[in-house]
Amino acid sequence: MYEPYARRFSNLVVALYLDSYPLVDDNTRGKMEEMLLTWRTGSPMGKELFGVQQQIAIERGVWGAGGDTVRPTLSQCFEKFLNSYVVEHEVSFWFWTHHKIASP
Repeated sequence: MYEPYARRFSNLVVALYLDSYPLVDDNTRGKMEEMLLTWRTGSPMGKELFGVQQQIAIERGVWGAGGDTVRPTLSQCFEKFLNSYVVEHEVSFWFWTHHKIASP
C-alpha cells in the first residue's frame, strides 16, 4: 500500500493539507493534527510517510517555524485524542441510558 501511493501523493500532500487545514472546524483541525503526527513515522521504515521535506513543510505551515518547542509531542496528541474519545463515549452513554429510561 505504501508503494507507489505515498510516493505519488507526496507531490500533492503539502498543498492539499495546508489548503484544507484553515477551512475546517476545530474538531477536524485537531484530528488533522493527530494524523499529521502519525505521518512522522508512517512509512514501513518508520520514517516520514511522505518524505522529510513534505513533513517539515506541513508542520511549519500548521505550527510555525519554531521547531520542536512549538509542535505538540505524540503524548500530547494522544492525551487530546483520549480526552475526546472519553467525552464522545460519555455522551453516547448518557443518550443510551436516557433513551432506556424514557422507553423501557
